[in-house]
Amino acid sequence: MILATGSPCMVYTQLIMKKKWMIPKVDRSTNTFLRGIMYYERPRDWNKRLVTQSTTNGTFGRLPRVAAAARGPARRRGGGGDAVVRLVVMSSELPALEDDSFGNVSFTHAHVKYNHALARVSPHALRSSLATLRVLDLRNNNLTAFPLAEQLGAFRRLQYLSVDDNGVEVVPEGVSGLEQLLHLSLANNRVESLHPRALTSLPSLLHLDLHSNRLLALPPQLSALPALRSLLLWDNAFATLPAGFLGGLHNLEFLDLSYTGVKEIQPTALATPTSVPWFVNLKSTPITELTTSAFINGTPPYWLDLRETGLRSLDQSFQAILQHMASKNIVHIDWGKPQLWLENEDLACDCSIKWLVTNATLLKHVSGRCNDKNINLRFLDPDYFNIFCF
Repeated sequence: MILATGSPCMVYTQLIMKKKWMIPKVDRSTNTFLRGIMYYERPRDWNKRLVTQSTTNGTFGRLPRVAAAARGPARRRGGGGDAVVRLVVMSSELPALEDDSFGNVSFTHAHVKYNHALARVSPHALRSSLATLRVLDLRNNNLTAFPLAEQLGAFRRLQYLSVDDNGVEVVPEGVSGLEQLLHLSLANNRVESLHPRALTSLPSLLHLDLHSNRLLALPPQLSALPALRSLLLWDNAFATLPAGFLGGLHNLEFLDLSYTGVKEIQPTALATPTSVPWFVNLKSTPITELTTSAFINGTPPYWLDLRETGLRSLDQSFQAILQHMASKNIVHIDWGKPQLWLENEDLACDCSIKWLVTNATLLKHVSGRCNDKNINLRFLDPDYFNIFCF
């Protein structure tokens, strides 16, 4: 375990054996934490050794260069996989992570977050962990350039990468070629564009979060993520969903486009070959029209959220989508049975929705209210529509 602190900072690594945390020791004689503590356990006799670099000053400057005491990777009791060696740098005033800050100590998990002065991570700051790092969490710092961009592709075992809540403006080419990456989150930055080769060659990526950025257009490479299940794009400025932008997403389960500027949905824009039930969220977008051409040659969604949009009518083009929903006998643990949500200020319940009100099977899959009558769609009287709508 490695520990380094200085008010109000704490930097430490944790070696986890059978889910037990080893608690760092405190030097009470100087009333300071020992700096640079590393615990490790040898596979056979499980004897602990401790290597320390102590400090008595109360300030936190550059991270110490700590020499690793272990000669090989620690193993879990019983011969399991590599032990977890965790680095945490939180709530510090550290301005930068310099090259080789940690000497030859290698980590599996690195959490460098909530450091509001941290503006730079040098390309080789984690060079000793190229072969071991699986989790890299860089949330809530003050980064404006994408960290480790030149070396990122060398972290071949990386599975989780988060750069949320920084000031990053461009996603570079280096964010590609990570064959084991499962989770990539770049939310709440200032991203306006992606390098044409960014987000390519990510065959294992399951979750991509780009919400709360400044994207003016959807990058075409989003369609080349075959394993992707969750795509979060909400709170961006793009106004058009281009044709075929979901064409290569064979496992998509959740697409969040809410609170974006989407006004135009081109034919086949929402056509995905996914083989699993999936959800499209278009809540609070200015769209005024959505037709089945958006889903042509793809799998229609099982759940579709159109609340607080600009839709003024629910014409018969929605019938095919609702028939698809009605044909599926499934219930999602969070979303319930297949459903279309509508609750719009401009939605009129006039004769244009007779096709829906008079079809009890389809109506069961619609939830919402009409503005002109402020009444739940399911409570509309089908006899009224049969008499007055021809």
